[in-house]
Amino acid sequence: MVIFGVVGFFMERVGFSPAALLVAFILGPMAEVYLRQSMRISGGDPAIFVTTPFSLLFAVAAVGLLLWSIFNRTRRKEAKS
Repeated sequence: MVIFGVVGFFMERVGFSPAALLVAFILGPMAEVYLRQSMRISGGDPAIFVTTPFSLLFAVAAVGLLLWSIFNRTRRKEAKS
């Protein structure tokens, strides 16, 4: 318990959300299993994730949110300087 408290303290100090770590810790193994299952079904072809419009929408949204987050973080750092 003390170890997790120390990890949480340093995560807060650096600016990482402990809630995000908890969600990743819980959902990570499930995501890995389903990714492996999808790759087996598709015969190893990663194009399975963008072949339907619904999955393409989620892939584009995920990349867009990642880029937006990086853009906001760099913009905030520039504003502080």
